[in-house]
Amino acid sequence: MWLFMRETSRFQAVQEQRRLDHARRSFNLGLATIDRRDLRNIILSSAVVICILIFVTLFFWCGYFFITLNGFTLTRWSTVFLAILLMILLGNLSGGWLMDRIGRKRGLIIGCAGCCASIAGLGYASGSIQIGMVAATGFFFGISSSWTIVYIPEVFPTERRATCMGWVTAGGRISYVVGPALAALLLKTFPDMHGFWVAAGLVALLPIVIILLARPAETRQQSLEEISATH
Repeated sequence: MWLFMRETSRFQAVQEQRRLDHARRSFNLGLATIDRRDLRNIILSSAVVICILIFVTLFFWCGYFFITLNGFTLTRWSTVFLAILLMILLGNLSGGWLMDRIGRKRGLIIGCAGCCASIAGLGYASGSIQIGMVAATGFFFGISSSWTIVYIPEVFPTERRATCMGWVTAGGRISYVVGPALAALLLKTFPDMHGFWVAAGLVALLPIVIILLARPAETRQQSLEEISATH
């Protein structure tokens, strides 16, 4: 369907400016156009994305937990997994609304804190409570992952947004190495997975720590021009 899409007027204006500025044509992966503020936002965004992706890598080991350790049939687990996916969808919808109501940072904090509270005690719960916990985790994960879609593109100026997003995306790929390696270590250390879920909950809290320490700009109810000028 992208064949029928048109470029935005913002991009067309930037493209015209680049035609007048020959220095911007050099091949440098966009490094020449990135300033110090962009670099800070790239590092901050990449760190949060890495933590969220590591958490979801650990979270989806719940299939192994329910089938291998708890004796769920594949059919029963598939039903639970469907419920998790539906809750993630609901969390995505709720996350967008929540961030517009109370702010980007608070929305992320609620999502990550909810993930930790829902998943950390999974190994110590039983029966239907466990199913409710993983479903709730899916909901809060949907909220926290909405932050990556809503906030990160907002903080980069139009003329280099795609370049900066490329660097954030590339940085986030670190999680695809760290996540499975951490899961293997935790499974070896906690074969019953009780401590595994506690560790997953702690990973979910890391974005909150990053946000509180870095104190990124709040972009709620601001236009892209205002964000670009003031943050």
